[in-house]
Amino acid sequence: MMKNDNLKKRVDNARSDFEVYETNYDSLWKGIEEKLETPSTGTFVIWRVAAAVLLLMVSVAVIFSINTESKSGVSLHQVSLELAETEQFYIQQISNKMQLIESYPEVSTQARQELAALDSIYMELQMDLKDNIDNEEVVSAMIEHYRLKLDLLEGILNQIRKQGNGEEDEADEYFL
Repeated sequence: MMKNDNLKKRVDNARSDFEVYETNYDSLWKGIEEKLETPSTGTFVIWRVAAAVLLLMVSVAVIFSINTESKSGVSLHQVSLELAETEQFYIQQISNKMQLIESYPEVSTQARQELAALDSIYMELQMDLKDNIDNEEVVSAMIEHYRLKLDLLEGILNQIRKQGNGEEDEADEYFL
């Protein structure tokens, strides 16, 4: 403690030596304030507008996804892995046959309308499955839909092959 007392006495005695410069605190703070960057109100407004636009976009996206979810049904792959494999098989077969058929522009609009009607029936089945995911009747109907569509596509391709071989059928309903 004695050393602290000696140090204190020395500082008190030499205080006038330490205070060589007289400080004007008002001018010191004024200089500091001038060096500080003040945020402009223009950038603040821009950030507020950007935040509002972002919030609006996110809200629209959420509402759109909710509406889309409510309109789309459940596919077979969402029920079980086994049904996913079945669905994938039929989708691949149908896709391959559709590619073949699309290369023939002479396929009638009636055939295309039948395919579109099958697709709309399938969408209804998806909605039914969404309401009751464990409904075996709906699952069977969806698989049957794939079979019917595949049969229809094979029938169209057979008619195309017959026409290509010169075996024209007068009751051919798939061509113009």
